[in-house]
Amino acid sequence: MGITASKSNNDVNIVSAPHILTSDNEEAEIKIGQNIPIVSSIVTGSRRRGQNHPPRPQGVQRQDVGVTLRVTPQISGGDTPDLDQPKG
Repeated sequence: MGITASKSNNDVNIVSAPHILTSDNEEAEIKIGQNIPIVSSIVTGSRRRGQNHPPRPQGVQRQDVGVTLRVTPQISGGDTPDLDQPKG
């Protein structure tokens, strides 16, 4: 598996540069994300006394979103380790 990113065309915005440390044939996991508010229900708008009252959030729940990367490096004789990444 190879992971490659290019910043040469200036369309890339790097927001995080995490590091992970593991040993030969030892699985390691890193999670990158945040907890964000998600609107779960909305009160419909109304018209009272000639004024419009737009819909507004009624219920808000928080949810974790992000990416989990799990790898198992295999160090062989070369300079570059092989990474085993589970599917799914």
